[in-house]
Amino acid sequence: MSDTAGLISSGADARLIHLAEILEESSDYVATTDLYGQILYANRAFRERFGLRTIDGIASESYSLFSFFTDASREYFMSEVVPQLWHGGKWTGEVEALGPDGMSIPLSQSAIAHLGPNGKPAFFSGIARDITDLKAAEAAALAAAERFRALVAQGSDAILVLDAAGSITYASPAVERVLGYPLGALIDAPAFDLIHPDDLDNVIARFLAIVGEEDSIGHQYRVRHFDGSWRWVESFTSNHLATPGVNGMIVNARDITARHDANDELARAAALLSSVMRAAASEAIFVTDRDARIVAFSLGAEVLLGYDASEVVGILHPGVFHVEAEIAELATELGLTPEELFLHEPPEGRSIAREWSFVRKDGSTFDGSLIISTRYDEAGAVAGFLYLAADITERRQREAVLTQQAEHDTLTGLANRQCLQNALGLAIADETWHSPGRILLFIDLDRFKYVNDTFGHAVGDAVLVAVAQRLKDNLRPGDLAVRLGGDEFVVLLDAQVTMELGMSIAKRIVAAIALPFPTDGHEVSIGASIGLSVSRVGWTAEELVLAADGAVYAAKHNGRGCVAAATAI
Repeated sequence: MSDTAGLISSGADARLIHLAEILEESSDYVATTDLYGQILYANRAFRERFGLRTIDGIASESYSLFSFFTDASREYFMSEVVPQLWHGGKWTGEVEALGPDGMSIPLSQSAIAHLGPNGKPAFFSGIARDITDLKAAEAAALAAAERFRALVAQGSDAILVLDAAGSITYASPAVERVLGYPLGALIDAPAFDLIHPDDLDNVIARFLAIVGEEDSIGHQYRVRHFDGSWRWVESFTSNHLATPGVNGMIVNARDITARHDANDELARAAALLSSVMRAAASEAIFVTDRDARIVAFSLGAEVLLGYDASEVVGILHPGVFHVEAEIAELATELGLTPEELFLHEPPEGRSIAREWSFVRKDGSTFDGSLIISTRYDEAGAVAGFLYLAADITERRQREAVLTQQAEHDTLTGLANRQCLQNALGLAIADETWHSPGRILLFIDLDRFKYVNDTFGHAVGDAVLVAVAQRLKDNLRPGDLAVRLGGDEFVVLLDAQVTMELGMSIAKRIVAAIALPFPTDGHEVSIGASIGLSVSRVGWTAEELVLAADGAVYAAKHNGRGCVAAATAI
């Protein structure tokens, strides 16, 4: 109250005191300056916002109002506002001030000139309001409006606004892209003049129903293009006759000519497919709808699965053709339930192929392949699936034979070198490779060359087959017997075999091969020398085989027909 009292002389009118109090409590910024812009008075809101001291200290500090403006606002105020105040006495506008933190503050300001006895300005006063929030709101609104205009301009749908009589009051830029009409050419034109005569009655009926507040639904009809052709469109109309700023019917229309033509093609294709399905005697084809109901079943499918089409179409689910456990396993793998599996769209619309068991009507099963392709409706939604099935039992049997031949010796039936490499690769990855180690026996037949030279290769081959059988008879299920070639054999013993047991097995093999071989009226006697090696830390598969091979020479040096353990590579 003392600051306020210092503003006016003692004994001043009470109304002036009251006015001064109001100015002090105002949230707007109020200031009075002399003719040169030096501040004579600033209210509390001004002082607090711009860091001034008390009223009494303002005059002594000689604050210039212009020092609180930005450079641009100061120049504008001096060149534009001051002359207006001198000659007109009033000014209202916007300026930018600077706060103590150096940040710009947008202000809405009014200023007046107070005249002296000579009728000329004696001092100025002004009131300002911080419009930072207003500016932010205006910027946001402007950005939103720009986004809306961009969306409307770039949108694929043509947007029209019609009045209650059907005349066009607005057409978006997309109308030119969709229907070819230049921007603005359709304004005030009757919209129904663009409709194909065969569709006109239906379109008018739908329009009047929506004017009567009926809900909008998608509606398809033909519209005349600027080039005179007819285009199929799908439109959605909503009633905004009572919406301020719109006052009309909003129509969103998109060109579906290509889709409509595709549907015609699809209908023709469906008729063709129906004929093909009945004629496809060698192809097992069946088709499902979006609910996984079978809607088509070819003659080939009848033959393959044992069902008549009349027992399947509209009745059975494709899951009946498969083993229930396999369905559950595949569904879990894909993160689906068994019920969802036959509704699952292959990724990116691609066809997928899988192999699994099929179940015929009589309960018998067979190995089959299945190619699955997605069907789509005219809206691009999944309409179901097409399945192409085949029996691959014979193919798998052929593959099994080829695999057997690729990894087994054709003469003896034992595993071959390739199979040994595969087995050693798996063994290296097992922890037993390092501790306690895997045992490998390298077997070299003694006096086998004498058998070939004396009795011929046929007898020699018979002896090799018999040696293979004696190996099998003296090994366990987990042991792998291998013929490397010629008269060399290898045995990779089971991972659990100890050194003591491995030596016992090797000696048993030596004893078995030392027994005579009756072949073609002859009794042939040979022998076997065996090198035994145990895998060590850091060894490769090749090093294990080389160590056993080296031990064979030690066994032969010791008199043949014995076992020698490797001590080094």
